[in-house]
Amino acid sequence: MRPQRSAVERAACRRHQVVTRAQLLGLGIRPARIAHWVRIGLLRPAYRGVYIYGGVSTDPLTAPTATVLACGEEAHLSGVCTLVLFEIEARWPPRFEVTAPVERERRGIVVHRSRTLTAADVTVYRDVPTTRVARALRDAAGQLGAKRPRRAYNQARVKGVLGPGAVRWLQAQAHGVPGAEALRAIVDPTRGPTRSELEERFIEFCLRYGIPLPEVNETVLGVEVDMLWRSAGLIVELDGWWYHRDRVDLDHTRDLALRAAGFEVQRVTWGMLETDPAGLGRSLKAMIDRRTARP
Repeated sequence: MRPQRSAVERAACRRHQVVTRAQLLGLGIRPARIAHWVRIGLLRPAYRGVYIYGGVSTDPLTAPTATVLACGEEAHLSGVCTLVLFEIEARWPPRFEVTAPVERERRGIVVHRSRTLTAADVTVYRDVPTTRVARALRDAAGQLGAKRPRRAYNQARVKGVLGPGAVRWLQAQAHGVPGAEALRAIVDPTRGPTRSELEERFIEFCLRYGIPLPEVNETVLGVEVDMLWRSAGLIVELDGWWYHRDRVDLDHTRDLALRAAGFEVQRVTWGMLETDPAGLGRSLKAMIDRRTARP
């Protein structure tokens, strides 16, 4: 019996302490033995045909793994759950989300039926079958409200789990799905990802006041600038006091070098966005128009 237990332990370790009835039978464990292990607490049923080996697990990925396996071998974690798995979103939703070719009713699980999932749409991350981040962003955009899709998208790019090809795919897909308008507003492969709430706020400000969207966090003369309108030769640096309080001299030196090269450099603070955003919007738009129209 001990070799059988060892084989089950190894199988469970590979899947966050989760084993399926099909696995157990494949390892030579007879149904009567499975029933005995359930009675003594060695196996704790999570869903029909899915068990937690050892009875109790402190692994945070045990529950999502059990969820996926309960929906079949071709099922994958999806939507907001995928974003949590990749540590892009912080909290698991009230019910786990799974996408599978066949819709199955499972307690506490939202199962999305999809026969269009291909190998390019799915992966295994942290030993959990899941859709890729691009697919998850597309599927979750309608659930994330107004600002969270942008934050999730930017976080995915900063973490390096959303490459240029995935961004282009997401841009092409941002039509006719819940949250499509939010996706179209944020998915631009020519712009770098924002890295702060102030940068996100500035992009929202540009959209609100009809200012052409800038390139974000691009390199000019060997230094990274916050917002760049390349054709206008305009740079906006966003000054959050906490970040810039010890960098006044360095920022001033950088600004002088950029201006000497022909760029106009403007600094925008939280206060400017709060006190007179409309006036700031008119000023920046006029500046972009004037500098773009130069010979």
